[in-house]
Amino acid sequence: MKKILLTTTIFSLCTFLGNSQITINVEGQTTDISGTTLDINIDPSSGSIPTTGEYLLDLEIHNNTGVNKSWKVTRKEVSVPAAWSDMICFTSCFPPSTLTTYCTPLALNINNGASGIVILHFTPEEAIAATATYRYYVSVDCATYEDSVDIRFNYTLGLKTTKLNPTFNIAPNPANDYTVISSNGVDNSNVKIVDVLGNVVYTETISATKKIDLSDFKNGIYFITIETSDSKISNRKLIIRH
Repeated sequence: MKKILLTTTIFSLCTFLGNSQITINVEGQTTDISGTTLDINIDPSSGSIPTTGEYLLDLEIHNNTGVNKSWKVTRKEVSVPAAWSDMICFTSCFPPSTLTTYCTPLALNINNGASGIVILHFTPEEAIAATATYRYYVSVDCATYEDSVDIRFNYTLGLKTTKLNPTFNIAPNPANDYTVISSNGVDNSNVKIVDVLGNVVYTETISATKKIDLSDFKNGIYFITIETSDSKISNRKLIIRH
């Protein structure tokens, strides 16, 4: 699986429960897209992106409300072709749902001034050009919505696309019993986790998304090195607190 995105933000949607103290942005970007529609253009016919599989989008939800929050994510199908499927990773990865409106069963605690990552998976119908629109709510109890963003997925043929450099996300971080590594623009990568003494405590080759069990790790700071097949290396710090 790969995550290849060509994005354009259109400031058109104003949700009636929007909260200026909550901001949402694409991971690695700074533009607040809460209360807007985000267009994602994918061309499966281009040689620079895969012809099948899932496409991933990482969103950061920032809590600037002044108090700690416990949030879920509610996904509503606004206009989605019947053959499409989707999945949400938020605290954990939840399987695709056939429900028009779906709410993650677990909430993520986000302290004031901190942020959480939600990883959105999209699987279009292969080789069929179509557009799908999903709405994602920042939800307190699957019914009380505090903010939202629309994702309009334009699965088209013949667009000129640009291959993006590989990027990686690690969430949750700080972590307790597990963390999830998700990649963008790379098929396989070698992951190595090293403790502060230089001891290698974990190695594995991953593809797209990998949930790592941390229950046997000691509390402390660790360093994650991710190396792709073309020797591009990314270094991240991971904090474990049981």
